[in-house]
Amino acid sequence: MAYFTETLSDIQSRIVNSIQSNSAISRVSPGSNLKMLIDQFAANLFENQASFTTKEFRTLVNSASGEFLDAIGRLVQIRRGVGKSASGEVKISYGAISNNIVIPKGTMIRFPAGVLYTTESVTLTSDATVKHVYVDTFMPGDDMNIPAGTPLTMLFNEASKASIVVTCEQSIDGAGDTESDDNYRFRILNSPVSNVAGNETSIRMAALSIPGVSDVVIIPKTRGIGTTEVFVKSTAGVASDSLLREVKIAVDRVCSCGENVYVSSPNYLFVDITLTVKVQNLANKISIDALIKTSLEEFINNLEMGDIFSIDQLDTIASQSSNAVLECNIDSVLINDITANDYMIKNNFAGKTNKFISGNITVNL
Repeated sequence: MAYFTETLSDIQSRIVNSIQSNSAISRVSPGSNLKMLIDQFAANLFENQASFTTKEFRTLVNSASGEFLDAIGRLVQIRRGVGKSASGEVKISYGAISNNIVIPKGTMIRFPAGVLYTTESVTLTSDATVKHVYVDTFMPGDDMNIPAGTPLTMLFNEASKASIVVTCEQSIDGAGDTESDDNYRFRILNSPVSNVAGNETSIRMAALSIPGVSDVVIIPKTRGIGTTEVFVKSTAGVASDSLLREVKIAVDRVCSCGENVYVSSPNYLFVDITLTVKVQNLANKISIDALIKTSLEEFINNLEMGDIFSIDQLDTIASQSSNAVLECNIDSVLINDITANDYMIKNNFAGKTNKFISGNITVNL
């Protein structure tokens, strides 16, 4: 089984480029002694790669980490997932004003874990003292995701604009850490089976080779005989159109001729929850609110495609999220803006292609 995808010509070109980039040699002429040495070295390397055994490959990958694991990944054309920043929208408001206030693109906004910046300019006027503006975080990483209600402060130079209020009405998310060595190693070790075109394993591994894909569910004959549908689960929660396009390109490379493979996102069902909680001490109100929301979000978002939940489960999770919670009551559950109860969740929203996603969670303390 071939682990390395480079051709002999690829190896020769890589060596020549490396010599020209790292030495005073700017030209490698055909027939020269240097070119003969390069060709012989490349041929030996190509033969060694071709005879590489499964045991040797696994030993090499398991012992590598960091930049050395990246190098192996490049050889087998599997990229490490890079860290992503969070993005979303905030509300900017100001009291009565007489002159227009222009907030330029790139204005910084502080939150507890870091700094956001506006990706567009916005102007507050006497007729429009409230505006919404798109923002991104400067840094990538899971801790850059910002729950709704997080306190924000605009970093403005002019004192006259210090009373501008910035509100995080909806969560600002999508951020993620750079892929860990363990996850990257798993994808590299499973990549060789992608060389066996046309089977379910090769389709799965082709999809998993794309950064941002956490898993896939493959269902045959969804659109008739000879069809297969690949449902993509994203590390960001909701699979973007660009991610689906990347997966489709990767999957098409390993599909057998005549096989129709469709790449789709699950049928997303957004869950909005309102609950009332009695706590021991309201002094820790903000932290308790955040713990409850995080626990419920993780539960909803970690449900597999086709899984369902009960309102009692939501109650239990909220109650166990903090020792300070004395009593909890789920006031309402909306699924795609439709009021839901256990019967509806079980019968109306069950389905093997459905995937629940956490929406707005409102905690009344």
